[in-house]
Amino acid sequence: MEKLNILRHLMMSRYRRFKTRSQLVEWQQHQVARHLDWVTQNSPFYQAFRGKPLAEFPLMSKSLMMEHFNQLNTRQLDRDQLFACALKAEQERDFSRSVLKDITVGLSSGTSGQRGLFLASQTERHCWAGYILGRLLPSLWMPQRIALLLRANSPLYQTVQRGHIRFHYVDLTQPLDQWMAELTTFNPTLLVGSAQALQLCAQEHQTLSPSLVVSGAEVLTPTDRALLAAKFKCPIHEIYQCTEGFLACTQRDGVMRWNEDIVHIEPHWLTPDKTHFSPIITDFRRRTQPIIRYQLDDVIAVVNEQGSEHNAAQEEKGQLKIARSSPVVFQAIGSIAGRTGDLLK
Repeated sequence: MEKLNILRHLMMSRYRRFKTRSQLVEWQQHQVARHLDWVTQNSPFYQAFRGKPLAEFPLMSKSLMMEHFNQLNTRQLDRDQLFACALKAEQERDFSRSVLKDITVGLSSGTSGQRGLFLASQTERHCWAGYILGRLLPSLWMPQRIALLLRANSPLYQTVQRGHIRFHYVDLTQPLDQWMAELTTFNPTLLVGSAQALQLCAQEHQTLSPSLVVSGAEVLTPTDRALLAAKFKCPIHEIYQCTEGFLACTQRDGVMRWNEDIVHIEPHWLTPDKTHFSPIITDFRRRTQPIIRYQLDDVIAVVNEQGSEHNAAQEEKGQLKIARSSPVVFQAIGSIAGRTGDLLK
């Protein structure tokens, strides 16, 4: 049953088609309305907003979410108990302890200045696994060995661990020579990690030959991309994945685009000429810990769509094929430029 659920989400992620932007928007509005109806019946925090449109829901932040966590989640879970569970699992490096009943508990990295909790039920783990595999796998039929360069593991990443898809967690808190030896033995076909971790791996490795490198969690600069491409000699893709959801990834035209078939994006404009914004996220797939109008402090640069034709032509010549909808249906991201709190003196 578990495998069938993951496969179902994988197929929807990879093959669901939206022919036009208006078709996607209409479908998304229906999904959001249905989601809000369920959440307002099951989350004490949102009960007062039942029947209201999305625009009338309050803006959410990490500090507000942590303050109202017990009333906001839909499973009557206690914030302090969850924090203790997640911290113990992280400190003891035993991430199997970070599961309560069918709920996976995790901590954000704290790179924004405050650590937050994230929850995922078994159903949500299946959805996440199927969706991210559908987006990222170069092929559904070839065996894949996926290495995750992380400081903390999670049962979320172990949801798929069977058949011709294998995951390997690389613990970056361990000595470099130790985890590099493990990584070399695993010999990944897909290598996933932060820009810093991937650079370190590129500088130290001798024999790795992944078919795809995926960068996430940090800004990937043009210099970073050029170094990784030169070292690994394969496509370099990006994912925009955080505790608030799997927000965006590189699509088949080589452009990073919002995953608007699972998240709704509102721009909070930061410049008068609308060149940069902070995204306000509504994830209409997550129920255990609702993410509704959650304003991130990331700075997103808009993009001119005219550069897509060259990338699409490259893809037709043999580059990796990821999404199956027309690329321009999903809105593009120019770059993740940093955070609103960043300051250089």
